[in-house]
Amino acid sequence: VTGEPQVIHMKTKWSWSRADFKCVDARTGQPVFKVEGKVSFNDKKIVSDANGQPVFIMKEKVMQLDDAQSVYLPSSPDTPVFKVKSNFGNTKQSLTIQTSSGEVKLTSKFVWTNTSGMIWIGEEKQGGIPIAKVTSPIEWQNFAPPESGWGRDDFFLEIAPGADAALVIAILVAYEEMNKTYE
Repeated sequence: VTGEPQVIHMKTKWSWSRADFKCVDARTGQPVFKVEGKVSFNDKKIVSDANGQPVFIMKEKVMQLDDAQSVYLPSSPDTPVFKVKSNFGNTKQSLTIQTSSGEVKLTSKFVWTNTSGMIWIGEEKQGGIPIAKVTSPIEWQNFAPPESGWGRDDFFLEIAPGADAALVIAILVAYEEMNKTYE
């Protein structure tokens, strides 16, 4: 959480056995987070900070009927902190988190054809507050330095001041995982 807007470049790295992301500050190129995961039956992702310390673990329960990703703290891997749920078609996601001032509902909408979307506190149609925007690298091609090496499957996150970047990344990684079921 910072008092400044953040722009994070999510660099994808796919192989037959791994699905990883490097999350770097789009302006400086400095690492911010790393998402590591093996492609397996129980797709588990570990999100670490720039120093390699795990921040959270994301996994989907085996044989669950709903389309959801559960997020756990490394210190309590059996108790979910929150669950990102999706509608049929994965066009809208929602989650509720517990904060010191009570429950907060977040929603997001993404367009899978061009990796773009928004994340709000509350519901968009009810005056929700936007906290993050996801854009394709094509929209940033004139702003990203040439050495950033963006790829076709990469995307950029524009995060509002005061918003938790790890939470935003959790929502986006959950969306990506749930979207795999529709490929």
